[in-house]
Amino acid sequence: NSRKLLAEVTDIDLDKEAFPFMSWKEGLVGGVPARVFRISFTGELSYEVNVQADYALGVWEQIIEAGKIRMIPVLLTASACVLGMIPLAVGFNIDFASLFSTGNPHIYFGGASEGALEMGAAECDVFAIYAEPRTTTAERIADFRARAAKLGRTVGFNMSVRPILAETEGAAWDKARSILARMSGKLGWSRQEGGRLPVDNAGKRQFAFAEQSEIHDERLWMGITKATGALGNTSCLVGTPAQVADAILAYYRLGIGSFLMRGFDPVNDAREYGRELIPLIKAGALEIDRAAKAG
Repeated sequence: NSRKLLAEVTDIDLDKEAFPFMSWKEGLVGGVPARVFRISFTGELSYEVNVQADYALGVWEQIIEAGKIRMIPVLLTASACVLGMIPLAVGFNIDFASLFSTGNPHIYFGGASEGALEMGAAECDVFAIYAEPRTTTAERIADFRARAAKLGRTVGFNMSVRPILAETEGAAWDKARSILARMSGKLGWSRQEGGRLPVDNAGKRQFAFAEQSEIHDERLWMGITKATGALGNTSCLVGTPAQVADAILAYYRLGIGSFLMRGFDPVNDAREYGRELIPLIKAGALEIDRAAKAG
């Protein structure tokens, strides 16, 4: 379905021989210049469409409309990416009735360039950021709220972070160093550009924090951020489940309303987060909300 859908709005040859997995092409998508990748977290038969940030919603809407007209099920995900570009990952199936029964999906947007911030303030529902020191997080929230308010809008905030948990704080730090050691030499990830320095504004911001200090705010660890050149979501919170929950709740108090958490051992980390971490976060958030209402 992803190939059929994308073919409705692009001049790029999507034939599997002409456009194999782990390759990319340039062309027009929705009438605007784009880079299309089949190097995707969404699977082998899916695409990431990168367009200039201020074209993103127009392209999004054209893809949605094409799917509705041709009755092709589609789910789009969007996030800000390199140099104010936005990838629209096209691939997973979802029924249109469920997608549109409660209105359009919320748009999560992230970026650090001036153009991305302007576009996001005008269009997004939730501004997504990587975990960074609490002081600068508060400043980012205040700045983006002010940008949105000038346009008569209110927005939510989401934070991406990688918790590293253990029964004791010392064991958690040992676990973190072990993860980093496995990434030295041949990295677990590699950039398309082949280098270790950030190429996008969000990455440059994260890398600057990593260069300032390996650890911020007691347990915000930037070791992997520095080792990988700030490649995506690499900010880590290290400690016991209670310590990491407290750190996440500190961000919640600042105005971060939701969190995207992922680890380095997906199955085991998901179990650990579900059993040990998320219940503490939920209970703490409820207590914060009750106190705010009472006070």
